[in-house]
Amino acid sequence: RGDVERGFAESAVIHEDDYTTPHQFQAYMEPLGGVAEMDGQGRLTIYAATQSIYFTRDRISNALELPSAKIRVIQPHIGGGFGGKLAEDGTAVITAFIALKTGRSVRLFTNRLDDFGAARPRMPTKTYLKVGLRKDGTIAAKEARIFGNNGASSGLAPEILMHMAVRIDSLYRLENVKTDAYLAYTNLLPAGAFRGFGNPQMAFAMESHLDVLAETLGMDPAEVRLRNVIQQGDVSVHGCRMDSCAIDVCIRKATAAIHSSSIRQKASLDSDETWDGSMAIVEISEDGLAKVTCGEGELGQGAKTVFAQIAAEELDLDIQDVQITGADTDNAPFCLGGYASRLTLIAGNAVREAAVACRERLLEIAAERLEAEQDDLEFREGVVSSKAAPEKSITLCDIVRGDLSNPGGDRVSVQAGWDPPTEVADPETYYGRNTAASSFACVAAAVEVDVEIGEVRLVDLVVADDLGRAINPLAAEGQIHGEVAQGLGYALFEHAVLDEGRFVNGNLADYNLPKAEGLPNLTSILVESMDPHGPFGAKGCSECALNACGVVIANAVSNAVGLRMKELPVTPQRILQRLRETGGPAGMNR
Repeated sequence: RGDVERGFAESAVIHEDDYTTPHQFQAYMEPLGGVAEMDGQGRLTIYAATQSIYFTRDRISNALELPSAKIRVIQPHIGGGFGGKLAEDGTAVITAFIALKTGRSVRLFTNRLDDFGAARPRMPTKTYLKVGLRKDGTIAAKEARIFGNNGASSGLAPEILMHMAVRIDSLYRLENVKTDAYLAYTNLLPAGAFRGFGNPQMAFAMESHLDVLAETLGMDPAEVRLRNVIQQGDVSVHGCRMDSCAIDVCIRKATAAIHSSSIRQKASLDSDETWDGSMAIVEISEDGLAKVTCGEGELGQGAKTVFAQIAAEELDLDIQDVQITGADTDNAPFCLGGYASRLTLIAGNAVREAAVACRERLLEIAAERLEAEQDDLEFREGVVSSKAAPEKSITLCDIVRGDLSNPGGDRVSVQAGWDPPTEVADPETYYGRNTAASSFACVAAAVEVDVEIGEVRLVDLVVADDLGRAINPLAAEGQIHGEVAQGLGYALFEHAVLDEGRFVNGNLADYNLPKAEGLPNLTSILVESMDPHGPFGAKGCSECALNACGVVIANAVSNAVGLRMKELPVTPQRILQRLRETGGPAGMNR
């Protein structure tokens, strides 16, 4: 886009450097696995630890050359996914194949050692970056060359690389951009989806770079961001319109709370398919309770609670009176599954549309039974009554039972869908609005570094998250705490050790993960920008802070010792090595 050579000619300062990021394993609590069984009619039922029941069904159908009608996939409660259970592993196909061949029930779960061997971890990358700033601190040009370690087979790796190449460009008001991105086949585990989906790798390079450029210009790093971040109503250089955006508010709030510079990166909701919507069914039972059927599933992030809240709000019911069914391809309408922080925005809207339509149907029946105008009726705690004559009322139970007893009557059940107002990106230029809403966050950190042993101590950490509207603030804060923990692991110590292509620390004894006692004080600030497309103004939450954690810690360490850390994780060994290379810390009091 634009003319990078012209942009660099306009630049007051230009910086070039290389950055490296490692593998990172999802390390969910429940390993990969599932159960398959055959019924007497030759139909397979699969209980799978999957993030998408329909992706899993399609994969089994293609691999075993079975019609999808002969396959049922059920998602029980699963112990986390973080992108690692998007049907790329082979467990569901293996159990289905053995059940098909033997006619017996099959159970397969990996132990933790095998899980590390079967997983698809975050893609390791090497990035060359060249960025120029004008005298006023605005970005004049950006050029990148990215190499992604694909592993032995591709899967989702091309999509991850594409996100890495373009997503950061929707954060800033850029005009002149040039990016070359390559996947390299290697004899290692295939790379796969992990929370952030390519954004943490590029954020590390770009936000490290901007700190260096800010220092060169003599500007505050937060001010450089504020002069460049995209604003509500802007269209990004790649064609994505920002209908809600409060990243500037996030930066100001986070920096005010931490009293230091701040970094952020964005995650957005998108799909390369022409349809990125969701479907839901809302049904009122004969006892006046609401049942919501949605196949998007629950990964432990609280999606079912949010769906129940949305349905309860539209039907004016207590949340305890709303039942959410499990994800089952036999009963749930088609959906894409839980990934890309899409469920609150997209599936939430589908639930809301179905609940609104169900409400209208109930009012229609009630108006007939009460001999009243529909506009005169209102919902209140499971009762429909006349505004003009409150004594004229009817319960939801009586509405449903009465309709079922009438000739031609039926259950009060409505299926509805919501497809986000996106545009399919041009297949050659990749220009287009392929996301309905973009989420933003700013992370600010304070660290102490012991230059004798290279130890980093996290003093404080602040996350300001633009999530549109917090439908469930407690769940949102829980997501922020979880993603920050994963981001700190990525920043400081999660590192796959390889020996002749094998992971020698592929277990939870040797692969260090963040633990509760090692986490810093965390302040989370929920910034509500009220997205016009989201249910009640909500949009995605749970990836943006993770994207920023690696680089904000690296920048804080770099600022503390006066040396730039250009490789993750920022281990004591790497800090000491950099100190030895440069003759000691250059900024002991910074």
